[in-house]
Amino acid sequence: MDIRTDIWRFAPATWVRDYKSHNHYLVKGTEYQQIEYDVQRAVKNLKKVLAIWRVQNIFHYGQFLMRSQILAREDSVASYYKVRRYVAIPTSLVETAMEYNLDHRRLNMENIEFCSHLPYVEDDHSIFVVCILTKDVEARCISPYDFTEYYIDYVVDIDIF
Repeated sequence: MDIRTDIWRFAPATWVRDYKSHNHYLVKGTEYQQIEYDVQRAVKNLKKVLAIWRVQNIFHYGQFLMRSQILAREDSVASYYKVRRYVAIPTSLVETAMEYNLDHRRLNMENIEFCSHLPYVEDDHSIFVVCILTKDVEARCISPYDFTEYYIDYVVDIDIF
């Protein structure tokens, strides 16, 4: 049996079952409305959401699933939670960020911090909505140990004030 088939069994319900390794899809309907609402609450200088793309990368998601199991075995006393956080990335780096799961080394950044709110986003940036593992669900900002502790859920094209 192909490992991708196993991973697909645990994939989010919103994912299109096309069984490609990675892809992104324009979001519509109630899924769009929910993500738009969440992003509007998180980004303080947001004027308008222009488009929302659901990112489906079976390999990054598989790494995330494996990392969550490793963390659970290494620290059986602690509880890990999946939470949604946001980060703004220059639009010119969106393709690289999606390909390498926001790996800060590929983006020439020192590190990446994922936050529950973004007080200011520059004009030429897109918002990445990620699902991240954490022990502290109340943490406003999270800097993960490595890029297998999160996966990109959505990329949001925005217009800001």
